[in-house]
Amino acid sequence: MKQGYTDPQKAALKDLADASTSADASAKKALCADKPDLSTTPGRMAFAAKMAETRLAGLKAAEPKLQAFYDSLDAKQKKAFDTGGRIGIFDWWGKK
Repeated sequence: MKQGYTDPQKAALKDLADASTSADASAKKALCADKPDLSTTPGRMAFAAKMAETRLAGLKAAEPKLQAFYDSLDAKQKKAFDTGGRIGIFDWWGKK
């Protein structure tokens, strides 16, 4: 985990990572349970819809953990998180 996190932040980040991993596993299971019929346009469209629904379910499952982690950050950490770590001279990622 990144340096500079407090213990509660580390726990919240672990919860987020675990939720994301679980959502990914659930998505793979749901999408791979049956072989999709990609030989027809309706089959491809149905599979695309299933993929979108599965992704949305994963986002909904991980969102509370993301919010809990985000709420635990201070203002500087939130700014770095919101900008993908692009503040200062890469100081968020430890690449000074």
